[in-house]
Amino acid sequence: MDSYIGRIARGDKAAFEAFYLATKDAVYSFALSILRDRQLAEDALQDSMLALAKSAGGYRQGTNPKAWLFSLVRNCCVNIIRRAPQGTVPLEEAAAYLPAADDIALCGMPCSSSHSKSGKLFPYF
Repeated sequence: MDSYIGRIARGDKAAFEAFYLATKDAVYSFALSILRDRQLAEDALQDSMLALAKSAGGYRQGTNPKAWLFSLVRNCCVNIIRRAPQGTVPLEEAAAYLPAADDIALCGMPCSSSHSKSGKLFPYF
């Protein structure tokens, strides 16, 4: 792996392709274990490979190349998490908490819902 990274730093596209093919499954699996979302893990894989190409010149030969690579992956995952909107849930999950359409009184009149004694959707108002 050391030799691949050195060659990538010098712009060797064949070395980058070989390195990608040799590490993509492990990188994707690691990203998926952090992000728990397939699309985000694919994004992390792509971001990690771009980060690798940009920072390969900073890699010190003789250090652990896998540790260096997985540090890049972890940092990319953290960046993806930071970019994600906070406090959001998937629409499918949110739908479980929404009232049924026939329980909503759009005209302001009390609905005939059995959810409250007053017949209103929001009995507090």
